[in-house]
Amino acid sequence: VTKRPGLFDSRIIYVAATGTRTQPVKRIAIMNWDGTDHSYLTQGEVTVASPRLSPDGEHVIYMSFAGGIPNLRIMDADGSNDRQLLQSTSMSFAPRYSPDGRTIAFSMAVDGNTDIYVVDENGGYPRRLTTTPGIDTSPSFSPDGRQIAFESDRSGTQQIYVMSADGTGQRMIAFDVLGSGV
Repeated sequence: VTKRPGLFDSRIIYVAATGTRTQPVKRIAIMNWDGTDHSYLTQGEVTVASPRLSPDGEHVIYMSFAGGIPNLRIMDADGSNDRQLLQSTSMSFAPRYSPDGRTIAFSMAVDGNTDIYVVDENGGYPRRLTTTPGIDTSPSFSPDGRQIAFESDRSGTQQIYVMSADGTGQRMIAFDVLGSGV
């Protein structure tokens, strides 16, 4: 109406859960912010999680349990052209787009260690950013794309860390001194 960009993203992507507790059906769904134009992008034959819409709204990255282990898949925002992002048998999860949409950060478990990786939006060979023993997960780019925040238990408990987008300068930025959970 005002010819100005809206205050909210125009589309919401989420996992719609139906079925029963013993036989859940989880599908990726997309809709406008006001609930209109709702559609399912996956059919529910495989459990899915963590859908993320690309910044340009053209693609969706998500985690699928196809083949029995979590792996990242990417598709067009209309549900077409669904394909595996990585050619790997390792468990991959927790995807996030960079602000420009050209890079995807994610976690991957290899040989008992979970680290943060990045890969081009079209797939290819992932580049490992963290190497410390422990579970490094939930990467998220800063708005300018120059840093990545993530969670890690490398100190013995789950803490928040930040690093440059190339993996350098890893440092803890929040910690729980007294075990209070804060």
